[in-house]
Amino acid sequence: MSRRTTPSCIAALAAGILTTTSFVVPAYADETPSNAIDLLYFNDYHGRLDSRPVQFAGAIESERTENSLLISGGDNIGASEYTSASQQDNPTLDMLNALDLDVSAVGNHEFDQGRDDLTGRVTDRADFPYLAANVRVGDANGPLLMEGEGHDGSGAYDLFERDGVTIAVIGAVTQATPEKVAPSAVAGLVFTDPVAEVNAVADQLEADGTADVIVAAYHDGSATEAQAATDRFWTETSPNVDVIFGGDSHAEYNLTQDVDGDGTPDRAYMQTGSYGANMGKVSFTYDSTTDSIDLTSTLTPTSQIVAGRSEDELVAAYPRVAQVNTIVDSAVAVANEIGSTPAGEISADITTAFGANSSGAVVRDDRQNESALGNLIGQAFRNELADSHGVDIGLINPGGIRNEFYYADNPAESIDGDRDGVVTEAESNNVLPFANNMNTIDLTGAQFKQVLEQQWQPAGASRAFLHLGLSENVQYTFDESRPPGDRITSITVDGAPIDPAATYTVASVSFLLDGGDGFTAFTEGTNFTDTGRIDREVFSDYLGEASASAPVAPQFDRRAVNLSNVQTQGNTVSFDLKELNMTSLGAPANSQVQIRKGGANGEVIAETPVSGEATRGADGLIGGTASVSFDRTRLGGEQAYLTVEPAGTAMLLTDSVLGQATPVDPEPGTVTFTDVSEGMQHYEHIMWMAQNGISRGWVNQDTGTAEFRPLQPVNRDAMAAFLYRMAGEPEVTLPENSPFTDVTPGQAHYKAIVWAQQEGIVQGWADGTFRPTQPIARDAMAAFLYRMAGEPAGDLPATSPFVDVNADMQHYKAMVWMSQTGLSTGWEDGTYRPFSPTNRDATAAFLHRFDQQFDLTTGN
Repeated sequence: MSRRTTPSCIAALAAGILTTTSFVVPAYADETPSNAIDLLYFNDYHGRLDSRPVQFAGAIESERTENSLLISGGDNIGASEYTSASQQDNPTLDMLNALDLDVSAVGNHEFDQGRDDLTGRVTDRADFPYLAANVRVGDANGPLLMEGEGHDGSGAYDLFERDGVTIAVIGAVTQATPEKVAPSAVAGLVFTDPVAEVNAVADQLEADGTADVIVAAYHDGSATEAQAATDRFWTETSPNVDVIFGGDSHAEYNLTQDVDGDGTPDRAYMQTGSYGANMGKVSFTYDSTTDSIDLTSTLTPTSQIVAGRSEDELVAAYPRVAQVNTIVDSAVAVANEIGSTPAGEISADITTAFGANSSGAVVRDDRQNESALGNLIGQAFRNELADSHGVDIGLINPGGIRNEFYYADNPAESIDGDRDGVVTEAESNNVLPFANNMNTIDLTGAQFKQVLEQQWQPAGASRAFLHLGLSENVQYTFDESRPPGDRITSITVDGAPIDPAATYTVASVSFLLDGGDGFTAFTEGTNFTDTGRIDREVFSDYLGEASASAPVAPQFDRRAVNLSNVQTQGNTVSFDLKELNMTSLGAPANSQVQIRKGGANGEVIAETPVSGEATRGADGLIGGTASVSFDRTRLGGEQAYLTVEPAGTAMLLTDSVLGQATPVDPEPGTVTFTDVSEGMQHYEHIMWMAQNGISRGWVNQDTGTAEFRPLQPVNRDAMAAFLYRMAGEPEVTLPENSPFTDVTPGQAHYKAIVWAQQEGIVQGWADGTFRPTQPIARDAMAAFLYRMAGEPAGDLPATSPFVDVNADMQHYKAMVWMSQTGLSTGWEDGTYRPFSPTNRDATAAFLHRFDQQFDLTTGN
């Protein structure tokens, strides 16, 4: 058996000695020895009681023998179809009981209603053990959450006897569970490394001689068969484990390995996709004299297993299927009564993004791309909660959207309405099945930008990008060539550029606002509020209101525009656009891009064709590219708007994106600004900045006038540039590598940032970033100046000079120094406001006072 031959197992994996088999119909059943033991396997069923559960049950019974063991990889419940979801997934648990499911790993969706629901209601109702070797209470060494389940209540494994062979099944769940469910659902739990925990259990079972054959059922796995061939579940799971089952990623793969080199596989790794679409089967024989196994492994569509047999025939042939049929019929009747009420009407399909899966087939739920359905949900959340909770922005994570709205009526489904276009309460629930609480939170504009930046997921995440659905009043541009954390290049809310310091109220599901799916920026918000409503209720209410006068139509305009390579030459601005098309069903291929003057319906001053005839090309990439250029003098001082037809995308192009604001190198004594007048606060400081070339201001190329923008926050890179110019722009020896991971050669103010780092004026963050385009807070600005002054010694006062600054704060000494030197007097209310951004007029005052004390610009 593979676990007896550790060196050869590792060598075989290193040499790639394995085979893959996908969708093999078990037509060669006669080749399987009569004493073979069958492991029947499925994963991620997700309560699919509206999708031919009798066929699924019939496939299981068709493959079952007295020596079979039926195993699930978890996510039996949660994200379920309406029949099951409307009844807390109890009918699904009853169905699995009727099928005599032997054992299940815990899945992340088993935690959807919280740990207490799993260890109470769910396990009480289930006649089979739920196992998780890697979920502990309190800390990484605490007791297992699932203690009481499995063999002798181990919580990690169970033992089964088949034909005199003892089989151990170990369960484990993905370590990413806390990111996939609401944090409150797993509070107090620690999810440890599933491979390490499975290995510890397997090695102990082997050492004790407890089991002849060991199976690991992971609710975790790879996204494709190619990835599975080298993933750690296959390569790092103990060789004492003979069969490895995966889950969670809804992928389909079937790998086997001939470890002992006898020409017959003796180790397998399989995942069956999801929703009961396929049945996995590992048939093995065990030789007690050599303590080894030989096996065959097949992955077969359930429809193929029962092909040619009606559901009535399956019910008549198999008592367990008859029980399933009775349970489902009863559950459907209850669900029909609950959910057949119309929620609203649609005029066409409204769907998630469609993309190619690992087999090349085009399927729903492409979470990396924008979708008509995601944006509709974001709009619903904003619209429904704007009056009651002052919501400015609505959004939804793509993983929360679990079904589609199809226009065509399905006469076979009573919950599908009685005609085309009707959306019922049940169908609305199938789209948002988690029953998340609807919450709101206040974010600053800067924090909301970080939310959008976190759509790019960290290394090791199952998906590289998660595209948020947004309400229609929010749009943004992004450039993926920029470093992580600085890819969002503009955001507009209600048609105006977002204010980094302003507060915006955001509405979404509790899962997301709790920081789920890696969107941790939400946890930095304030005024978290539970609205007392759940997501599907809010969504259904919106559908009814929005379709009261006319059916809701899909919208294919983009909230996010991929805009890069912005260049300015004289009065000509040019840039590249990509992925202009959507991939939701019915989305058109765009044909024209226009630049318009003054508004989305303004005069067209430039027009460019869009390349690509399909929403998604043969290469699998989203279609819709264009290279745009226009003469900005034709704007006549008005703003530029981008429109894309026929989808209808219409977006303000801000100055920061277009580069319409070109730096000015003023001559001393000659500068005037249209937005700075004598007598305004900090006037003399602003003029000192300009006359000494420290602030270069902006020139509006359309009007030929200069602007200082006194109330605009100063970014950290610009602050470094100001200090560098004050120091006389000394020579800088540039390093071979940038001192910060998010600052690159050629980037604006690169030399100034390097100089400031070399001089010890700036230090950056512990993660190696400088965050150049983040507004500098007033405490950090104080630290910059304090370090530039050489960190002078001084006595700290008995009490802080500012009521909102205390001795425990970072940069306390620097802020006290600012007060003691008169560089900052704070506000009249006695505050310093350390975490507020530093505006350009205040920066001018700080720097001018600093220069007056240290005389840096004399002779410049």
